[in-house]
Amino acid sequence: MGGNFAAHIDEGIVLVVLALWWMYNIYKNYIQSLHENLPYRSHCSYYFMFKGRRLPLELMLKILFPVAGKNGNYQHIDKLVHISIFALFILHGVSDSLEYSKLPSIKGMKYFTFATAFIWYGVGFYFHSMPDIGRPPLENILHRFLIPLLLISGLAMLFEYGFRNNILPQIVRCFSVLCAGEWIILTSFLLFLPTPFPGSRRNPAWNEYEISNVRFMEVAIAFLLAANITFMIVSYTMMALYLKYAREWCQKRDRIKYTYAPLTDFDES
Repeated sequence: MGGNFAAHIDEGIVLVVLALWWMYNIYKNYIQSLHENLPYRSHCSYYFMFKGRRLPLELMLKILFPVAGKNGNYQHIDKLVHISIFALFILHGVSDSLEYSKLPSIKGMKYFTFATAFIWYGVGFYFHSMPDIGRPPLENILHRFLIPLLLISGLAMLFEYGFRNNILPQIVRCFSVLCAGEWIILTSFLLFLPTPFPGSRRNPAWNEYEISNVRFMEVAIAFLLAANITFMIVSYTMMALYLKYAREWCQKRDRIKYTYAPLTDFDES
């Protein structure tokens, strides 16, 4: 991550958007498979349907965001490890695009590249938060909590490929990426002031050497995990109920439509 507000906030927002996009499509496909009594099938990425055509908006985001980051908000990065993280995500976008375009590619390579990108993402945060590099304790703990979330995200991708008919690895992926994105957004506000853009000034409201602030973050991450588990349970239930009653309403409407008998002409009666 770069040392300013913008470099943190946009990265967190992208991860949250991806997690919610995956969650919506995973829930929809899973509910449909249950309704039609068909085996569930997971996917590495999902496409936006527009007028019957598949638009690879997710693939474009995976490729363009790291490229923009390297040339925009992250132009002052002084560690090559950050650039290597972005490069791995770009390679994943390229490998996913090859399969989308039906060009020759190794089967499952998009899962491998995505898993590698997230695992190295977590390793990068480990080096970023090592105690002997002189960073404040609060900054270290904020970055250290991301390590397991990112490593689990990468491992979940590998399990997805091995268990394509099981929804659980995808749920783990969504949960871990969602938590990581939200935590990065929280980190941006704790460490930096948003203005003046890109927000390079440190936030004076949080003493980064105060141990009580570090302990508070340990509690905050636990509540974040619990809140996201609750959100995933509630959102699935609401989506399942909505699709159920929407389907029943459509079926009822079709029955009314096809059983409707118009009145006879009064002039002929």
